[in-house]
Amino acid sequence: MEQEIQIAKNLLRLRSQYGYISLKKLSDATKVPYGTLYSWEANNVQPKSWKQAKAVADHFKISIDELVFGRGGFNGQNGGIISTADSTLQIEVKGPIEIRIRKP
Repeated sequence: MEQEIQIAKNLLRLRSQYGYISLKKLSDATKVPYGTLYSWEANNVQPKSWKQAKAVADHFKISIDELVFGRGGFNGQNGGIISTADSTLQIEVKGPIEIRIRKP
C-alpha cells in the first residue's frame, strides 16, 4: 500500500505557519529552484531530488517524510523516509516491526 503524496498541501501549510513565506524567499533560503518548489506546490509532484526535499524539510525543521506525506507519514506499517542530521534512510516494512532507538 503506497502512501499518498501530499507535498502541495504540506508546503502550503508550512509556508502559512511561517507567515506566508513566499516561494521566492523559500527558494533563496534553501537553494532549491523556484520552479521546482512551484511544481511541488502547484502540481503535487513528488520531489525527484531528495537533497532538495531535505533542504526544504531542514528549513522547516521537519523530516522529509512529513514534508512529502504529511504529519506522521512514517507509521511503522508501510515504511517511509526518516531524515536525521546525519543521514537519510528509506525503509520498506514487510511485516510487524519493533523499533528501538539508542544513543551511540
